[in-house]
Amino acid sequence: MTEVSVPTLDELTAELRRLRDVQAAEAAFAGREPSSLVFPSKEGTYLDPGNIMHRAWNPLLRAAGLRHRGMHQLRHSFATILLAEGAPITYVAQQLGHASPRITLEIYAHWIPTTDRSIVDRLDGLDATAICNARATESEKADHGNLATAGLTSVV
Repeated sequence: MTEVSVPTLDELTAELRRLRDVQAAEAAFAGREPSSLVFPSKEGTYLDPGNIMHRAWNPLLRAAGLRHRGMHQLRHSFATILLAEGAPITYVAQQLGHASPRITLEIYAHWIPTTDRSIVDRLDGLDATAICNARATESEKADHGNLATAGLTSVV
């Protein structure tokens, strides 16, 4: 089994810790070791996906007034919300466990905002010469100095 580290909201972290404590107490009462799974069966083993769908997931959807959807769609919702909120594609790929951001882009590129003028507007206040000089090698800085002497600094 692969261990995965996922950043969570503080409230969720506290609730998961509480759940872990309850599960440890239940396991001790049953005379067995606590499971390493976040959501184990009563025996501490993997849950049966069919049981989850029929006993929990579908009734929750009905109670919430939502149309039927598979649980895997939560993964897509998570990814699209992150992207719509401007999360970097590399972060989303990492969260989804994709081997490469390319996979994430192929699946979710249409969810990445493309009409956010504020990104381009941020360029207005930047000092392009200072940025280029901060990243430039000494020979590149010398070349830029030669351009400045020739009056070509506005052409970068």
